[in-house]
Amino acid sequence: MTRTTASRPLSRRRVGVMAVAALALAGVAPGVAEAAGELPGGLTPETAVAVGLDTSFPGSNQAATSVSAYPNLPYWSSTVWYSFTTSVPGIVTVQTSDVTYDSTLELWTSARTIVAYDDDGAGYPASRIRTGLSAGTYLLGLAGFSGQRGTATVSVTFTPMVPTAPTGLQVTPADAMASVSWAPPAEPWDLTRYDLTCTENGGAPYACGSTVAPGDGSGAPTSYELTGLTNGSLYTVSVTATNAVGTSPAAGPVEVTPRAVSATTVTIAPSTLVSGQAFVVIASTVDVSDGMPVVGGTLTVTVDGTEIADADPGPGFTSAPLTHLAGPLVVNAVYSGTPAVLGSTGSAGLTVSQQTQAITMDALPTDLVFGDVVSPQATSSHGLPITFTGTGACTVVLVDGDPELRMTGVGLCQLAADQVGTSEVTAAAASVTATVGQAPQVLTVSALSDMVYGTTQPVSAESDAGLPVTFAASGVCALADGVLTTAGVGLCTVTATQEGDTNHLPADPLTVTFDVSRRADVVTLSELPVLIRGVAQVPVTAISQHGLPVTISGSGACMVVDGDLVTMDVGTCTITAATEGDDVTEPASATATVEVFGLPASVFAQLVGGVGAEVDGLAVRGSGSWLRPGTPLTLTVHSTPRTLGSITTGRTGTAVVNGVLPALGDGAHRLVATGTALDGTAVTSEVTFGVEDGQIIWVGVPPRLASTGPGLDGAGALAALWLVAGAGLLVVRRRVLRSRVVPA
Repeated sequence: MTRTTASRPLSRRRVGVMAVAALALAGVAPGVAEAAGELPGGLTPETAVAVGLDTSFPGSNQAATSVSAYPNLPYWSSTVWYSFTTSVPGIVTVQTSDVTYDSTLELWTSARTIVAYDDDGAGYPASRIRTGLSAGTYLLGLAGFSGQRGTATVSVTFTPMVPTAPTGLQVTPADAMASVSWAPPAEPWDLTRYDLTCTENGGAPYACGSTVAPGDGSGAPTSYELTGLTNGSLYTVSVTATNAVGTSPAAGPVEVTPRAVSATTVTIAPSTLVSGQAFVVIASTVDVSDGMPVVGGTLTVTVDGTEIADADPGPGFTSAPLTHLAGPLVVNAVYSGTPAVLGSTGSAGLTVSQQTQAITMDALPTDLVFGDVVSPQATSSHGLPITFTGTGACTVVLVDGDPELRMTGVGLCQLAADQVGTSEVTAAAASVTATVGQAPQVLTVSALSDMVYGTTQPVSAESDAGLPVTFAASGVCALADGVLTTAGVGLCTVTATQEGDTNHLPADPLTVTFDVSRRADVVTLSELPVLIRGVAQVPVTAISQHGLPVTISGSGACMVVDGDLVTMDVGTCTITAATEGDDVTEPASATATVEVFGLPASVFAQLVGGVGAEVDGLAVRGSGSWLRPGTPLTLTVHSTPRTLGSITTGRTGTAVVNGVLPALGDGAHRLVATGTALDGTAVTSEVTFGVEDGQIIWVGVPPRLASTGPGLDGAGALAALWLVAGAGLLVVRRRVLRSRVVPA
């Protein structure tokens, strides 16, 4: 680990004069230890062992302790102390060699301030410190890294140093004098004074001044005033810095020529001007020291930066008459100076005023009302354009570049005419006033037509002043949100009014009257299904658009009974629904027609008993459906023709007739049921049966007995055969009869 700190930069110039080095060595304090033998250091700074400069000694820290009464001192542990003194500033180098351990070095001021420290600066395990020092006594600590102890040869060398040259030398000339300033050297090395050297017009150098450090540590002053110089002579100035070792190289030389001070004055006459007014410029230059006009040089005069003359400054200068536009006027005079007299400048300035102007305006009409428009008139005395502004009850608007004065309110209107002026003419303004009255207005109502009760009609109206219009309705109508509604039948009257406002007079009311008539009604019948004669009754309904009572009737092949449609016949059925209207509704009706169809008629004859039943008193029955209402259904037996029963068909087209058979002789007989179809044709159904000994022996088709082959024996087998055959024929007969039915 290596670390070095120094109070001065390490780059130093070695003075090549041996006498200076001898002087530095002569300042070493007495009591230097001998070089031969081991030289242990003191255990505390107070017991430090003094050593000489430019010498070496065998150092040892083997007796060192790590205890210290000083904060942060020593820097390393196991430190022993040596000291040395220098009477002049310079660079000291301390280095260890022939070390038996990892040595360290540290350097402190006698006031216990660290200057530098190092571990391996000379290459492990040796140490090395190189730093600049001011004159004084210093403590040198020899220690070991991490508390190590051992011996080492310690060498101390010292090189005295002189300051470097001062910097930033500046010389400023004045009347018979010059001001000199500079900055301290980059390496001052405890300098004690500065010395100035001058030459005049290339002559021999001479000492022309010095500054000395006051001894309080603040340093020597870095400025000087050279007086008693000759104006016009060329001088050079150099500065050096000196310390106890010697003198620095010189800063400079810097050339300077002192000169007398001149003063130049400028006057503008007259002192106040307006645009275009004539004036003259007067300029002169004098020597400040005696107030007399200068001799030699040139006096240059400019007006607003434009040169008007190069004059002899002796007698001064007066210009020919000049003019200037409005605005700032600046006159400058520059005296060039001579080798013995400094140049100077003078100036004068003022603001040239603008010309004035006036505006003439025409009066406004006396009968102005809100909304009127007039053309304002005004002229400028300089013929410049006018800008108009209206305030209060009026405003100005440009239309195609021409001003219009518009009355925007009621009350006082003030018309102002302004001319902003130009660079040469002042602004001007004038104004006139007039009183603005309320404007009349006219109402227009939208066209209103006769209405039907229950309808609406929008109502609108406008005022030519653009103000909102109020409506009122009377009679059989009402008004809400701009829409008319009807409340009855008769006359409706609508009145529009506008009460005016701040800027408008009230408008004359506007009234419109028209008729409201009764509304139409629409009756709607319910949808009717396909009608079949004799099917169950069909409900029929009708409604009025406006909810009025509806009367429903039927005609033709149907009728309406208690709201139900009843079919009476086949053919056209006409349904009529009607309302009588009311105070606000016209009567209305609706008619619908529908065809009534009939299904094929059928009848059925039936023996209520089978084979083997007794004939006399045997119940028989006839039934029919889809028969013509009001026609008879008759049941007869045709072996000995006689009527067994008859019944009239009801309005549903169905009928059932009952009867009993009388005693019948042996042989074949027919039971016949006869009815009338809807189209008027006869419809029949019959059952054929055989009788023997008062009993039914077969039904349907008489049996035929086979002559040979297996079969049933006796009367029982024959009867069973006739029964089966008869049932089959009965079914066939029913199908045949039904297929013969003619639809209505």
